[in-house]
Amino acid sequence: MSIARPLLSIASVVSPLAPAVFAQVTCYSDHAAWVAAAGPATASEDFESFVADQGFEAAPVALAVGSIGVSSGGVGFRNRIEVPPFVYGDNNGTSHASCFTNYDEPTNVRITLAQPASAIGFNVYDAIGGSGEGMVAHLLSGGVSIGSCQPAGPGAQFVGFVATTAFDAVEMRSINWNVGSGGEGFGLDDIEVVSGCPAGSGYCTPGTTSGGCLATISGTGTPSTSSGSGYQLVVANVEGQRSGLIFYGISGQQAVPWGFGGSSFLCVKPPTQRGLTQNSGGTLFVCNGALSMDWNAFVATPGVLAFGAPAGTIIQAQGWFRDPPSVKSTSLSNAWEFRVCP
Repeated sequence: MSIARPLLSIASVVSPLAPAVFAQVTCYSDHAAWVAAAGPATASEDFESFVADQGFEAAPVALAVGSIGVSSGGVGFRNRIEVPPFVYGDNNGTSHASCFTNYDEPTNVRITLAQPASAIGFNVYDAIGGSGEGMVAHLLSGGVSIGSCQPAGPGAQFVGFVATTAFDAVEMRSINWNVGSGGEGFGLDDIEVVSGCPAGSGYCTPGTTSGGCLATISGTGTPSTSSGSGYQLVVANVEGQRSGLIFYGISGQQAVPWGFGGSSFLCVKPPTQRGLTQNSGGTLFVCNGALSMDWNAFVATPGVLAFGAPAGTIIQAQGWFRDPPSVKSTSLSNAWEFRVCP
């Protein structure tokens, strides 16, 4: 098994044509569009199982999707699960969580999920209006925001997230629209969660080979360093009968020209780890070759880069293969970024 090392020396100037880092979070204001992108919910909470009002300011309250509580700020008067008859009118006529977020303290309301998720959606009522500050929801991974979404307008609104990074909580905060006005009161209902490991995402630009091939990489399965198999990286549209490999790193994205005059980019920051050399198969001069790697199996070997990496570690991977007429006699695919799951 190879030891972690850079593939080759690289230029230090980043090309102005290099694509930007992909966004981690996509926001949706339409429930049907969110379901189409997120997939079916694996857990949900409509608050109909509660038979009495229950406050969640002093301590979190258990939900079917995890728990809800006040994550910062003092104890006030508003944050509680409401069942009929209602004290506050910020609802759709059914049991819900009546929330209050204060910008000045701040008072934030957090839903902590029972397990990492790739998508969450919920309905809010009058989250824009009232005191004039508005509400914004942040996805959290390990306590750090990876992106935010907010209601598209006043009244009843759906707020949906789909993330390329696993998250474990969503926190509602006030927006600084009217400092000193207090905070924003709103209803929260019909929470839907899609648990599990998010799919990875492609980035960067594939090189065009001498035969006109654009090699593209993707991943399927669940990446985990605690599992001996189950996450397959595949580079498709490789020229047939070429020697190549898949390499990866843990230091982030880049897009450095792979030699002057060529079309390939080195999209993985060093240090990088080479996978095993293989033949692409297929037919010579035809774009029907492929390279593959079971990443989970590869990183199970002590000494390789990312061996034993904890959940949450971000990996970048790319394909490299021989292409004699091209610059450096090689070509590169685009790159694939994914996060290690438990």
